[in-house]
Amino acid sequence: MTNDDEDQSMAAIELCRKINRSAAAKFHERGICPEDVAIGCLYSTLDVAMELKGGPVAAIEWLRTGLDVLERDAMAGQRRAH
Repeated sequence: MTNDDEDQSMAAIELCRKINRSAAAKFHERGICPEDVAIGCLYSTLDVAMELKGGPVAAIEWLRTGLDVLERDAMAGQRRAH
């Protein structure tokens, strides 16, 4: 969390999401299929998580925890704004 401030952290997360969606749109404009864009995003996410957690196994476990949170939100009918 950014400086232990939830509002600041959420704003930072939304900025990152906005930039990533913009990049995905540009990849589509270059003719890259949605599946390849999504897979590239997954690997990029792993790259970033490895910077945070130090190695691929720890990064994947951390990502699984994040996916569990996303799944709980989806199952509860919540959708993260974008």
